[in-house]
Amino acid sequence: MLMGLEYSGELFEQAALDQCVADTQSDDVFLTMLPEEPYIHDMAEIINMVMEVANHTGYAMVGSLGGCRRLNKTGRKYLRTLRIDSRELISIFKNNKLSPYIGVFNRVRAAMSKAFLLSVVESDKASVTEELEAVTFAVNFIEKAATNAVFKRYMKNYERAVKKNGTSLNGFVDDLFERHSRLLVLRLDIGYSLPYIQSQKWNVNPERVKSDFNRFLRAMKRSRLKDALCGYVWKLEYGPTKKYHYHLMVFLDGSKHQEDVVIGKELGELWKEKITNADGTYFNCNRDKEKYKRCGVGMVSWNEGEKISNIKHAGNYLVKLDLLVRPNLPDGERTFGRSGVKKNKSTAGRPRRLKTF
Repeated sequence: MLMGLEYSGELFEQAALDQCVADTQSDDVFLTMLPEEPYIHDMAEIINMVMEVANHTGYAMVGSLGGCRRLNKTGRKYLRTLRIDSRELISIFKNNKLSPYIGVFNRVRAAMSKAFLLSVVESDKASVTEELEAVTFAVNFIEKAATNAVFKRYMKNYERAVKKNGTSLNGFVDDLFERHSRLLVLRLDIGYSLPYIQSQKWNVNPERVKSDFNRFLRAMKRSRLKDALCGYVWKLEYGPTKKYHYHLMVFLDGSKHQEDVVIGKELGELWKEKITNADGTYFNCNRDKEKYKRCGVGMVSWNEGEKISNIKHAGNYLVKLDLLVRPNLPDGERTFGRSGVKKNKSTAGRPRRLKTF
């Protein structure tokens, strides 16, 4: 049985949302879905199928008419999933590393094509017996491919960095609240505008992205927020249309600042106008924090366990996006980073640590 990290519906929702662009020019926020957004849903169906099969979920049943074996509800779901053109999906995300489960599925379809079974799953006129044969072939292939020692070792290595980053993020948040009684938490998404990306013929220079982001961090550390800046976490993403963009969490001393929406906009404008010369764009997550099911932004006190858990929850879903699709960067380049944690000059009156999960 594969014992990998959790691939929940919420993770796929976050990934789909990452394939949208926010227009923040007016008082209202409008989300525009990009062409690749539907492919995230295809990705979700593929990964769920491969994981279910690898974990030995039943896929066939004996029908009530003459004991004829036929696909049950799960089997018919697999039949529909097998119709997804994985080659097209891989082509759309050609500059990304996709989940190894997608690779297994792509090999399944290739093997089915050689066995003349792909036409069965793509047909609406196949017989019950033909459908059962096709899904049985796919299931047997997946069980063999996804459960052999080589694949399991590869999958473990693939997930190791995600687990490591999640552990690092949780410890970072705990350390911050051990040193500060209140933190003002900001979340900001920054990237480049579609008109700019189009002007570059859909090819944004990664060196510019890296340089701009480093300049942004330096500018933030030197801004009026410098004495209140307790730490930050960042996550780099890449989309077929949005190209490179960052998710950023910033932690400020809550005794020095309370205006999270204003500061979020201030940092966004810093990125957009000063750093990128109006080539950039941003989304201030604090602006609509009341819309989040689990709000992990705004003012949070050290003893508000639920809110601290929400901060970790939000951060970990950014980290877990790498389980689905991650930027295809040169070796040694990071997709996740965080600042250090400043030590207090004095530990007198330091709040007790509250454990959260």
